[in-house]
Amino acid sequence: MWLAERLRPLHLELIAIALAVLGLVFAVPAWAGPQATRQPGAQAAQQPGAAPAAGSGQGGLIDRILLRVNGDAVLHSEFEARFAETLAGFAGQLPAAELEAQLPDLRMNVLVGMVQSAALEQHAEDLGITANANEVDRGIAQVRENQGLLDDEIWRQALAQNGMTEAELRVELSRNIVMRRVMFEITRNVLVSEREAVAYYEQNIDEFTSAEQVLFGQIILVFQGADRAPVRERAEQALAELRAGGSLSAVGAKYAIPPNDQVLAPDAASWLSPSDLQPHVAATLAEMTPMSYSMVEGPFGYYILQLLDRRESTTLPYEEAAADVKTRLQDRKTSDRLDDFFRELLQDAYIEVYAEEFEQLPAILQAENNGAPTGPSR
Repeated sequence: MWLAERLRPLHLELIAIALAVLGLVFAVPAWAGPQATRQPGAQAAQQPGAAPAAGSGQGGLIDRILLRVNGDAVLHSEFEARFAETLAGFAGQLPAAELEAQLPDLRMNVLVGMVQSAALEQHAEDLGITANANEVDRGIAQVRENQGLLDDEIWRQALAQNGMTEAELRVELSRNIVMRRVMFEITRNVLVSEREAVAYYEQNIDEFTSAEQVLFGQIILVFQGADRAPVRERAEQALAELRAGGSLSAVGAKYAIPPNDQVLAPDAASWLSPSDLQPHVAATLAEMTPMSYSMVEGPFGYYILQLLDRRESTTLPYEEAAADVKTRLQDRKTSDRLDDFFRELLQDAYIEVYAEEFEQLPAILQAENNGAPTGPSR
């Protein structure tokens, strides 16, 4: 279920819109087609499972209907475009065989998101929420300015390279404006009080406490065969030269034998938490003072350590953490509100499924709604 866990649910995308305070920031998307939209009356009268694709009046292909949400069709072409876009986001993140095994979960998750999106758009329409042409014009202008596409010819080329027209982009921008307004209506009463913030801080103090960290260099001399004595002798000689004033880099170059032995010079060291280190290394560093040297035997060799510096554990005061605390709580409460909203929205939805691949969709939606059934499904 790795892919299902990595998928960002629709309501989390909408949280970002709900919390935006400077308005929408648009970017030209690699967009392949509109999301599910309400079909005109003539379309609704078609036979279930089939709808005319663009140009079908001239003998074009028939585009299948995967499902209807309260009568509105989600077409096969729309789903496949959204699925391809989502799949591209996972390119290179998983071996091909593992990705192939998880494709059914990924496809179902994409369709669930489209059902949520369709239901949300219907809710916006029921509320009479729309975007006017002037707002979309401003959105187009903002896209062009943000992308540095002020030249008309370069703008047309950029749209073509993204496989879209300006008319299609206007539809997408209009949807974004409408979704932002819907989110405001859903979440405008979500507030975080000072008392809630203080309580969260006190109950989750570990989240605002930084762990101790150490900065160190090391030389690792790996055992060669069963006789450890020669390696120990080299390690002791190296440690003596370091304590006599030799640099870790120079001593490491002298005593470390490639390719097994290793040297971590001070200028290449990074801050690490003791919990991330091997136990014998962490325990030895805990007893050392900055700029001192020590040697410890590990399971595979001798470690010569130089502690460079140590950062003690610190807790961020509430006054400095307050903004972060309130943001976390705002996000959590907004997510909870949206969970409740979608549960109520889909509980009354009438979902008709026409594709055998997705016949389990109603059961999945019911499970996500904590057992509350959706409307009738076929």
